Amino acid sequence: NILGTLLLLTLLVIVTVVIFLLLFYSSRALGSTFSGILVFLFYIFLIYSLLPLSNIVFVRIRERLNIWQALVKCYKIGYGNWWRTFIGLFVTLMIVYTMMMILIFPVYFAMVLAMVHDLTRTKTPEMPTGPAMSAFWAIYTFGSFFLLTMQHIFIGFNYFSLSEKYDSYGLREKIAQIGEREQVSYSKQEGEF
Repeated sequence: NILGTLLLLTLLVIVTVVIFLLLFYSSRALGSTFSGILVFLFYIFLIYSLLPLSNIVFVRIRERLNIWQALVKCYKIGYGNWWRTFIGLFVTLMIVYTMMMILIFPVYFAMVLAMVHDLTRTKTPEMPTGPAMSAFWAIYTFGSFFLLTMQHIFIGFNYFSLSEKYDSYGLREKIAQIGEREQVSYSKQEGEF
């Protein structure tokens, strides 16, 4: 179920890359300015049409729909909420990639420091190695894995918010009932002991 979704999304990415490459390499026939405009319009179309598909994995898992029903459902729940989803994903990605840049900073600092040190000795700069660089790369790799989950957490919250708004599952009413006492009445019948 999920594997089929990921394979379909992979196929969609491959088709997108092929279309992009066709547009890019057709610049000789079309002219570079016209081809650049087409590539820009293709990017705009791609972002606009694929943003609702960010919820497809959650739709497939929670609602157990086939792939075509899930595609339609993604566009239905995203209708009218495109900007909210775009801004949320954009802010989340900016936070994630800023934190990833902070994590990679020690690696770049060590590389520049080693290159400057090698240049002062008039030898060819080499990529620094050793336990410190291995530790820096390990911190960056594991940190980026953890940071990229923030994007998926946002997509999950976004899906449940959009789904609640579209389907009205009553989740908000259930949340509002947390902490309230349930009215239970016990009526004892005479003779029932």
